[in-house]
Amino acid sequence: MRTEIISLRWSVTEAMASHIAIRLNQLEHRFGDHVSSMAVRLTDINGPKGGDDKVCRLQARIVNHPSINTEGRHADIYTAIAQATHRMERTLGSVLDESRARNPKSRHSAGSVEAPDQPERALIDKENHHELPSL
Repeated sequence: MRTEIISLRWSVTEAMASHIAIRLNQLEHRFGDHVSSMAVRLTDINGPKGGDDKVCRLQARIVNHPSINTEGRHADIYTAIAQATHRMERTLGSVLDESRARNPKSRHSAGSVEAPDQPERALIDKENHHELPSL
């Protein structure tokens, strides 16, 4: 999964980049076969005024689906990142589950029609898991 980080008001520190990489790595582990790229946009909408003004916006480009956008907003940028990635995980899960419901053939691998979806997907994720490039 290709990742792009854009910060509009400050430099991305190593700690921030590491926090983002860990969060996106979790998403890639679960949805890596479906997400082709992820864009992360960080901004401070009020500048030095304070308040819940740190924003993290995520955009996931999904194979054979429209892009998905989520946002986290908090006084702390790390919390905003966590909110945005948590929302992305829930949204991706819903969108992909809905897609599987519309196309029942994609729910199970060939030869295991009775098997539940989750364990199969977990095995595929382990086999195809790739580390994010260093940020």
